[in-house]
Amino acid sequence: MVERDRVSVRRIVRGGLIAVLASWTLVLVLHEIPIGGVWLPIEASTSTLLICWPLVFAFAYLTAPARNILVQDAIQNAGAHNALSKTVAITAAIGALGALLVIFEFAYLRGYGFSASAAQIRMEEVSNNMKGLNVASPISGIGRLMIPAILPALIVAAANFGKLNGAARVILLVCLLILLFEQVAFDGGRTFLAASFLTTVVAFLIGRDRSDFNVRKTVSRPPYLRFAVTGAALMYFFLSVFISRVYDGGGFLWSHYRTFSQDFRIFVGTDVIARFDGFFGPFWYAVSMLWLYITQGINELDTLLISQDIPRSLGLYQFPQISPILQIVFGTEVTYDFIRILPNAGTYLTIYGANFLDFGHIGAFMSAALLGYLTARSIGFFASLRLNGLAICGPMLLTIALFSPVISILGTLAPAFFWAFGFAVIMKAQTPIMPSEPSAARTGRRAQSL
Repeated sequence: MVERDRVSVRRIVRGGLIAVLASWTLVLVLHEIPIGGVWLPIEASTSTLLICWPLVFAFAYLTAPARNILVQDAIQNAGAHNALSKTVAITAAIGALGALLVIFEFAYLRGYGFSASAAQIRMEEVSNNMKGLNVASPISGIGRLMIPAILPALIVAAANFGKLNGAARVILLVCLLILLFEQVAFDGGRTFLAASFLTTVVAFLIGRDRSDFNVRKTVSRPPYLRFAVTGAALMYFFLSVFISRVYDGGGFLWSHYRTFSQDFRIFVGTDVIARFDGFFGPFWYAVSMLWLYITQGINELDTLLISQDIPRSLGLYQFPQISPILQIVFGTEVTYDFIRILPNAGTYLTIYGANFLDFGHIGAFMSAALLGYLTARSIGFFASLRLNGLAICGPMLLTIALFSPVISILGTLAPAFFWAFGFAVIMKAQTPIMPSEPSAARTGRRAQSL
């Protein structure tokens, strides 16, 4: 049985807070470095809010109770190993089935086939949305709710890979390939892929079972190499998307960057545009675009806060799934016209801006406190080698916090929370009931609790 002492768990939990604060620091520093231009100054009140949000998060994080967490491995026998493998396979298959539903919707029902690029599909869909031609589809809607089921499978597999049987590993890999194909070929989005990758890495770092490493040396080193290779491949894909969108439209890098940056409060000098010429021009263009995406939230939040009479979206900004669900189930159309209402729709607003738009300043700070508390609590459970629903949510909550200085991905990962608790229920239903332990043994382990 693998055990972790309370000092190790506390170190892991505090490490999560350090990572979040480092993420905020990195984004704020990058904002001041003129990689793709020079951002215009923001209001002092906006700067204050950007400092206060992580401080409130940190305070709630540090005050979250960590006692009564048993530091022991929840997967101790062959029966539990078998249940773990089956549950990983089931939830991964649910996610892959959701991806197949989305593929069926766009490839066949909407007639895009497999030859249209994701950029073309995205442009067509956006145009139809603006014209009011798109109708909420239950097929793709259900599929998008099913896709995040693969996240709990990735989280648990990353922390317990040595306990999975060969069939579960193959099923997980096949399902991942199906999901990757759907995301690249039809969605073209990068947020879910980036969030899934970061969540998996976080789960591996804080929940990995080192006993597997001692038994199998082949398991100890390759995960780091695989993560590095996967991360490099994703980064290449993310950067190449910026370039391909320009070339697919028959445009030029310098003209596209000038046009795109005009929507922001940023000064782009000729020195920046000059980098886009020559052999390394596409590279500098992609880096500048990535920098623009990472740092835009600060100035866009400032623009949002100084705008007058912007109504609250009451959750529709971060959870746009609510509108089509209400329309499908109740026939009630509840919409929030982001294009008309927001000063610059489609840009990042930091997590503060997202929560402010939904519920105002009070809601934004309450979200910081709630996210900080739940993140610390769930990371504590996951680091203590538990596999309940809250523990499985831990890596996802920490990922949301790591993205918070750029964008709120709460809406992207929200369905995965449901599947995390579903994972725990499915696994518990398949785990054989073991004889009760003597009270003395339970008492001894309770003494190890935090």
